[in-house]
Amino acid sequence: RNVTEGRLTFTTDLAEPVRQSPVCFIAVGTPEKPDGSADLSAVLAVSRGIAQAMDGYRVVVTKSTVPVGTHRKIHAEMEPIAKHPFDIVSNFEDSWVKHTSDHQLKFPTHWDADSSYAAAKRLV
Repeated sequence: RNVTEGRLTFTTDLAEPVRQSPVCFIAVGTPEKPDGSADLSAVLAVSRGIAQAMDGYRVVVTKSTVPVGTHRKIHAEMEPIAKHPFDIVSNFEDSWVKHTSDHQLKFPTHWDADSSYAAAKRLV
């Protein structure tokens, strides 16, 4: 239904949706390496692509399955490339945007800046 009504689309072009979205979710696989650590190569590749495509401030959201501290690695990948400011937040399980019975929203308790919280509020 969401595809039919134009609310959900799919593309292999990273630049177009980044330019259309104030909040960019990185939701790629993090398979286990032979040593047991997470393979972050896809996460870091997407973060570089987001940095290249940004045409203004963006909030970049990682999924809860990436290791603690991944935001530092993403920041290190994006900073030399990005021509615009950005913040990185973590999607703690399903609490990024969740409607509760009283219609309030729950967000992660950690934000890099007030601007990223404001962007998330606009998203919903």
